[in-house]
Amino acid sequence: MKYIACRDYDEMSRQAGAALIGDIRRFPRQVLCTATGNSCLGLYQWLATRHKEDPSLFKQLGIVKLDEWGGMDETDPASCEAYLRTHVTGPLQISEDRYIGFSNRNPSPEKECERIDQALARHGGIGSCILGLGVNGHIGFNEPADFLVAGSHKASLSRSSKMHGMLQKSNGSPEFGLTLGMGTIMRSRKVILLLTGDGKHAVIEELLQGRISTRLPASFLWMHPDVTFLRDMESTG
Repeated sequence: MKYIACRDYDEMSRQAGAALIGDIRRFPRQVLCTATGNSCLGLYQWLATRHKEDPSLFKQLGIVKLDEWGGMDETDPASCEAYLRTHVTGPLQISEDRYIGFSNRNPSPEKECERIDQALARHGGIGSCILGLGVNGHIGFNEPADFLVAGSHKASLSRSSKMHGMLQKSNGSPEFGLTLGMGTIMRSRKVILLLTGDGKHAVIEELLQGRISTRLPASFLWMHPDVTFLRDMESTG
């Protein structure tokens, strides 16, 4: 594990962006796993600027959506789909054949999860994986529990997830979550975890103890062979 303490959010976003661009240069045809939320927004804005400077960097890049609010229309401004189209797939000009994303249009969440796992397998799995950290230690909708699920699955949402800031834009409330599982995330070639946001100091300090527990899903990243924790010290120090 590589830990980098950054002065503030902007420095964290720049360092994450530089590391990611270097990896995309080495592996241009990879599938990039993209989380949503404020933790990643600065990074995506940085990538959008790089796309304007050199669009060829992203010509072969694929994107997979980390998770989605279950039961929410994809046109809802609070959906992960709307977020990624606005901040990732649109600015980076990712064509539909290079995008894998959970959809609520499938009447069976279980079948939708199978579809995502099969699509990822056809594309050779995840190259780089961008993650944020939930206030309760979750990544994606892999919530603290007695056990974690390896593959894509329908997830029960914690109270803190149901209070996520993204949902303030919604006209409704999610019924459940759809998410890549911990096994899928752990098989990523490279992981970048962004540690930023008010109210996360305690969970970050617990994570940095290096003790692995299903009650702190992000702690499983300690077992990944190539993971970088980038910490915004201004908001979490």
